[in-house]
Amino acid sequence: MDASLPNYSFGYLVRRYRQALDLTQTDLARQVGCALVTISKIERDERRPSRQMAGILAERLNIPAADRDLFIAIGLGERAADNLALQTEPASAPAVTHRRRHNLPAPTTQLVGREQDLREIRTILLRPDVRLLTLTGPAGAGKTRLSLEAASQALDEFADGVSFVPLAPVGEPDLVASAISDALGVSEAGGLPMLEVLIRFLQDKHLLLLLDNFEHLLGAVSHVEAMLAAAPGLKVLTTSRARLRVYGEHAYTVVPLALPEIQMAPVAAEALLDYGACRLFLERARAIKPEFSATEEDARAVAEICIQLDGLPLAIELAAARVRLLPPRKMLEQLSSRLRFLTRGAADAPARHRTLRHTIDWSYELLEADEQRLFLRLAIFPGGCTLDAAEIVGNMEGDIDVLSALESLVDKSLLTQNEAGDEPRFTMLETFREYALERLDADGDADGTNRTFTHYCVRLAEAANTDLRAGTADAALELLEAEHDNLRAALRWAHERHEAELELKLAATLWRFWEIRGYFTEGRQRLEQALAAGAQTSPELLADAHTGAGTMAYNQSDYRAAIAHHEAALALYRQLGNDEGIAFALNNLGAQAVDLADYEAAERWLGESLAIAQRIGHKRLVCYVLSNQADIAKQRREYAHAADILAKCLDMSYELGDGWMVAAALAWRGTALLHTDAQAQAADDLMTSLEHCVRIGARQYAAIALEGLAFLAAHRKLPEACTQLCGAAEALRKEIGITLLPHAHQEHDVSTAYGQEALSTDAFAEAWAQGAALMQGDLLVETVKTFLNEDGQGG
Repeated sequence: MDASLPNYSFGYLVRRYRQALDLTQTDLARQVGCALVTISKIERDERRPSRQMAGILAERLNIPAADRDLFIAIGLGERAADNLALQTEPASAPAVTHRRRHNLPAPTTQLVGREQDLREIRTILLRPDVRLLTLTGPAGAGKTRLSLEAASQALDEFADGVSFVPLAPVGEPDLVASAISDALGVSEAGGLPMLEVLIRFLQDKHLLLLLDNFEHLLGAVSHVEAMLAAAPGLKVLTTSRARLRVYGEHAYTVVPLALPEIQMAPVAAEALLDYGACRLFLERARAIKPEFSATEEDARAVAEICIQLDGLPLAIELAAARVRLLPPRKMLEQLSSRLRFLTRGAADAPARHRTLRHTIDWSYELLEADEQRLFLRLAIFPGGCTLDAAEIVGNMEGDIDVLSALESLVDKSLLTQNEAGDEPRFTMLETFREYALERLDADGDADGTNRTFTHYCVRLAEAANTDLRAGTADAALELLEAEHDNLRAALRWAHERHEAELELKLAATLWRFWEIRGYFTEGRQRLEQALAAGAQTSPELLADAHTGAGTMAYNQSDYRAAIAHHEAALALYRQLGNDEGIAFALNNLGAQAVDLADYEAAERWLGESLAIAQRIGHKRLVCYVLSNQADIAKQRREYAHAADILAKCLDMSYELGDGWMVAAALAWRGTALLHTDAQAQAADDLMTSLEHCVRIGARQYAAIALEGLAFLAAHRKLPEACTQLCGAAEALRKEIGITLLPHAHQEHDVSTAYGQEALSTDAFAEAWAQGAALMQGDLLVETVKTFLNEDGQGG
């Protein structure tokens, strides 16, 4: 660098070298693979590039090799640009001896959100071993636009240029050779077949052939094979909703644009630019309405619009075109029916791209009849399905080769295959589901498919519930979580169709899952709704449903409703002579009495329950009773006695191999030991409980463990950690809709008071909010360990 030269900012350096190469900002954006606005902001020093982008800029701007590391460091802000300039002046733009031949249509809009795709496609396309690259992806994903940009960027790599062949208008495979010849300007010769003429023309050419929309012409793949075999300098880039499935083909899946995970958090307008789908919406909206600017209030609506449209570029562009008439919040209200709303695309767009429905129609009509039938039926599964589910629900008549049909639907980008453990899972974009459900209903197949689907869900839930009752919960919990959206859909259909017994059976079977995973509000609503339907069914099923509803109400501290449900369950179990059910209901009534401080009634209920449980040898139920008896001891401040009872419960839980009961027993013993001299054991119990809870998703006991750990942090004089843990526990309770249990108030009140006393009002509020935010997700356990190790006394 020459210190005698004037000061340069990074943006100035980029602009100076770009202009020396006679490049426009648009040219540079294309070469780098980023948005035009990104180059503009970099040159105005309003944005810094990533390290990867800075490296690409250095390469595209011909920065001398000796200066590239410094150039990148200046771009990243790692080195100041003051008094620095590059050792050599920018090289002049190379003389253009001739233009590469091409017939690529000039883009009318900037490609948005595909920077990474472009880099990856270019890398693959230019590999010596790649002769055929197929861009696949769902309808509306933007394969054509992406392929045109990739071909344009690769233009200088092919001595004989690039030829674009639009195949959508071509109706027959036999006409493909003629379409390619027309694009290349090759004429018929001497009565020879068109394919042979074409091969003779190509055999000495170094050329990229872009074949767009090949999916309906798969019968012509032999033409592609013949051309590649005869012309060693030829490369073929295709776009297709299905792979060509020829030897040597490389496939690149064009997935929908990146979407934000907004959940319940607010969305900042500036943050929208970090996601390709939102960036596309904003750019297309501003093209329609230049004064459009997403306010903070609009930002969430824009994000939700893009999410509801699955990140599909075509759908987003169609929606953005409506911004002249509707602001994003009003537009969002119209998206309950995507297919009706998303119409009237650009007048010069292909007919199949003018509405979203036409685009999906194009894909659907290319399917075989069996594939169409399976595709429509699998739309019943909002949460996706396994191969077994597809066989049962999608193949009711037993005449479909389901495996082959699924493979074809995945190949044609109408289904997505995800690996979930050892078993593949097949999912469908919501936009496609809406289309398929409409057609399924119009075909008169919806009712029968829904009925089969609901019966399948009942059988699946019953099998999983058997494992939950036996304590072998891990696999069953994961299965039910994966199927939860499907189970909800089955419950909704049964309720709407007044299938009261089916609804009650499914809800009564699911309550243990809802309890363990903390779906208390949802579970209670479903159970009470099913009970209110008045199904004429077996007393045992009714008793199970009342038990589940009572358990949900108890966890929400609605003791009146809980007692009513458990008393109803007890009466039914007594009528049936079901000892297990009787003991279970007595235990539940005893637990409520403990929380209501009616210890006499609690001891009576629990004593009777324990006697039955021991007589019938039901160890799990014995553990439940013991934990409730320990609560009585804790309420009486007999902490050592409570810990001894819970030690027996913990031993039995380990013996049974029940992870949920282990997590519960550890949490309760840990909170009891907090009030004894065994602080180290308390910390160990609570951390181990938390680890179990995170592993199996037991959010209820995670909140209890966090409260105990907050109390421990208060004891160790760690006010920020104590307050953050309290905030995390409260956030978990709010998330699952439960209140602080009466016998947990002591630890909570002490911890909260300590944090408020030790911290300023603002610091306390900030620490509480940090806990609520930080305690979500996989880092929970490690974060808590860090808190508790601040004083070198980790549990």
